[in-house]
Amino acid sequence: MDDRSGKMALIGAGPVGLGMARAMLQHGIEYEQFDADRDLGGNWLHGVYTTAHIISSRKTTEYADYPMPADYPDFPSAQQMVDYLRDYAEHF
Repeated sequence: MDDRSGKMALIGAGPVGLGMARAMLQHGIEYEQFDADRDLGGNWLHGVYTTAHIISSRKTTEYADYPMPADYPDFPSAQQMVDYLRDYAEHF
């Protein structure tokens, strides 16, 4: 069996899980990330209606080090949130 005692398990690949992954990378902490779904996005991928929009503005929802696209509306759609999270994960 592989020794994984020096590696953290990160559960979830939604907005919080992706933010934690970024922090772990910045601090050189080894981790394996797990999610129950086939793709990242958390509730934005599978937990809300496709017609849903965020209830807080994009300026208060975006990651501090990765702004949402300027052409996004003040309250992005579920699909825009998934696209933003995918882009964030790909970028970092």
